[in-house]
Amino acid sequence: MEVVNIILTVILVVVTSIYTFITYKTLLSYKNPILFLRTSLIDTKHEWDKYLMRDLDPVQEQIRGLSKITIDKKIKFKLVNNGTSPAYDIVMKYEIQTFKNDITFGIDEADVKDYKAVQYKKSIREVNFNYLAPKEEIDIDIVFTSNFPKIEIIVTELKSKEVSSIKKPTTIFVYNNNEHCEIGDSIDYRNMVGV
Repeated sequence: MEVVNIILTVILVVVTSIYTFITYKTLLSYKNPILFLRTSLIDTKHEWDKYLMRDLDPVQEQIRGLSKITIDKKIKFKLVNNGTSPAYDIVMKYEIQTFKNDITFGIDEADVKDYKAVQYKKSIREVNFNYLAPKEEIDIDIVFTSNFPKIEIIVTELKSKEVSSIKKPTTIFVYNNNEHCEIGDSIDYRNMVGV
């Protein structure tokens, strides 16, 4: 009987220790900053920043598969700390994957049968911030949509000294050039798909 009491006491101590540890980690997490990203696509008529396009090369119209009609929009991130404590030493790593159209022709180049987006250029970037107060946010310009028919933004890491919010590659935003609804005729259509 005494052995059974000892075993039950040891089990109770182990279970209590595990429960205490879980409770401690949970309460500690409430003190950490809570980092997340909001994305937006905004109109940017008459605005251009070559630095945003630095490793994607602002596109030339003669590259087949890239729209000959430039769309004046920009992809932005808003980095938000929704926690109750500040975030220090923030690191965000992300990739910009651009696409161009692979076009299937019929009789000649005036006869576009089909097209699909294929990978074109990729840019790997990193931004760092020293401090982000609770309930504050930082605007980050990512890339202009320019002549690309499709762009994917993948965040590979988002962390601060206190917490890691994104640990594996996560697609945060996908842009598709939906301006096809404004096409008036077949010449506009060929310009849009990049013929």
